[in-house]
Amino acid sequence: MFPTVVQEYRAWPANGTKWSDEPRVDLSRRWDSEVSPEPETFRLPADNTQTGDASQRRSSGSSSTIVRPNGHIPLADPEVGKSTGAANADQAKRKSSKLSLSRIWRGRGWFLVLVYVIFNSALRILLAATKNRKENVVEQPAPLPLGRLQATPAAFRAYGRWARPVLYESTIVDNAYKDPEAGPSNLSTQEVEKMIHRLAGPDGITHPERWIPRVEHPSLPPRPTLWPTPPPSPRPPQLPSSQIQLNPFLVHRVTGKSPIKFDMRSRSQDNVEMGDESPREGDDSRTPAFVLLHPRGPNGAQPATYPGVTEMQIIALAGEPLAHFPWPFTVHARDGLPVTVQDVLFSILINFAQFMTREEVAELNERRRESIRIAYERRLREKRFKEDGEGLRRIDFLGDRIMFRGLESAPGGEGWIMFVGPLS
Repeated sequence: MFPTVVQEYRAWPANGTKWSDEPRVDLSRRWDSEVSPEPETFRLPADNTQTGDASQRRSSGSSSTIVRPNGHIPLADPEVGKSTGAANADQAKRKSSKLSLSRIWRGRGWFLVLVYVIFNSALRILLAATKNRKENVVEQPAPLPLGRLQATPAAFRAYGRWARPVLYESTIVDNAYKDPEAGPSNLSTQEVEKMIHRLAGPDGITHPERWIPRVEHPSLPPRPTLWPTPPPSPRPPQLPSSQIQLNPFLVHRVTGKSPIKFDMRSRSQDNVEMGDESPREGDDSRTPAFVLLHPRGPNGAQPATYPGVTEMQIIALAGEPLAHFPWPFTVHARDGLPVTVQDVLFSILINFAQFMTREEVAELNERRRESIRIAYERRLREKRFKEDGEGLRRIDFLGDRIMFRGLESAPGGEGWIMFVGPLS
């Protein structure tokens, strides 16, 4: 194996899962509770005021004397003991007590050391278990400034697995979206098992279209509660983007590699990568092995935001010299669902695959038109589109900045700013 070169690899966000590591539904066992525990949603305090006051009261209210090894014993308070005889008697008792403790320590010191070692080891194990449980917490939001809550990476991951569970090793079913004409979802355990068995046809071909969405079974991922599906009626008012948490896949990073590798010239969202691994064994080029996001699977079914929203307005392009982004667009969710990661990626592809009009090109300066021409000719050589010879597309407007680098809240919370960058 080649030595690991850290800077060559892109580490994917904690909410992402490799396709080979994605848990599969197995009717012979219950869904792993560590992967998707039961909901435990609660609000945490926005600051540490109460905790800090309590600790301060404890520290200020304590009057115990600190005893230092081999140090001098503090002098007694003159108001407490004024009798010399009583003091001498107490001193004799303390001396006798010290001798007794000394004998006990010499006889049982090894036992006390053993108890300390066992206690310390148990404490380390408990802390490690607590840390591991926190990393897999699904429905326990963390606090944000101003008392707002933040969903954990495990929560995003759990919703994606509920929305698109994987059966028969590679069959993905749509469990979140429910067509109005679909059958009832209140099936019994036996009926759900029969439905799953019917997905596999006699010819070896699976039929995910036979799936009835939103059914429940001990072997299926449980429905998370942070994103109610279907949503409550009436819907609560949508928050401004400045108060909404983005899915880690979509967060713009000021430095370093972006969370996902998304070439917007591609006609297929299946080519989106979310990270790299060490080179495969026998690969002399030391080229990192890329890991696909699989937007059609559980990763892509994750909500794009928390709380969930029905639409996201992309209103600006970061670093764009023009006063206004020529083609703002809106990402819409399917009926009854929040906007998902796949919805965002697909909307970006659709928007920038549109042709530019003659009027739009004519409004640009000569330098920008030259940049568009170079990008267009490069795209023709790489044959990114089957209809490449038909004309300029909006993706050519970006020049060499054809990589998606994430989103940020627009000033005032009115929509989102999209960041792009060169191929790297």
